[in-house]
Amino acid sequence: MSSKQGDIITYVVENIGKALRGEKLSGEEIVVTLFTSLFLAAAAAPLIVSTGFAVYDELKKRKIIK
Repeated sequence: MSSKQGDIITYVVENIGKALRGEKLSGEEIVVTLFTSLFLAAAAAPLIVSTGFAVYDELKKRKIIK
């Protein structure tokens, strides 16, 4: 993971933490966190789906599921 990616993820996690603690976020922080969170979720979705299929195939191969 590059430094820039880590910084973006850290920024989002810190702002989500602030919001959960009830701290006030600026309008810019809200917008950037919202869109970045949506982008990260959209980027992770195909990985999650492909992992699910890989696990399912492996369980079928081992005859754990039919």
